[in-house]
This record gives sequence, C-alpha cells and structure tokens, in this order.
Amino acid sequence: MRYGFYDIPSGDCSSACSRWKHEFPYYDASYLCCDVFLCPQQKKQKEIAKFRNELKKGDKIVTIGGIYGTVDEIREKYVIIVVDGDVKLRVDKSAIVKDMSDVPAK
Repeated sequence: MRYGFYDIPSGDCSSACSRWKHEFPYYDASYLCCDVFLCPQQKKQKEIAKFRNELKKGDKIVTIGGIYGTVDEIREKYVIIVVDGDVKLRVDKSAIVKDMSDVPAK
C-alpha cells in the first residue's frame, strides 16, 4: 500500500511509524523556528507599516539614521520633518522607525 511518500506493508505500519518518529523532531524544530523567529518579525513589520501609514503633522519620530524630528508635511513616498528651528529634511517613509511621543522630555 502506498501512502504519501511511504510504502506501507499491508497490516503492518511499523516501518512508517519508525520513519515518522525519526523525522518528527525535524518537523517540530521547523515549526518552532517559525513561531519563535518568523512570526514575531512579521508582526513587527506590520506594526511599523501601520505606524508609517498613520503619520500626521506634529508627530515626533526617529529615523533609521537616528535623526529626531517632528513631522511637518506628509507626501506619498516621503515625509518632511523639522529637525531644529527652521531646519527641514525630506526623509523617505521607509526610513521612519518609531514614534517618540511616549518618551518623556528631559
């Protein structure tokens, strides 16, 4: 009898069961890697994308380069931020990584 990739003798499944017992730790480890590494990363990427799409004027942000600023103008692909006084920078939306409104001022 053929079941999936394995040939199982009729009436006896000991060979298929022994194969499954040997291969199960590898399947289990792959699912564990997905749960531990991939799923949290995808969740974080979705949160960052949501944050970038919900930006509004006056939000305090940080770029991937470590530049702190306040959103002044929002376009489709980029954002203009005020860094200090009247210094304005045009930054790509993908370079914005976090919101600094929850950080207490010193």
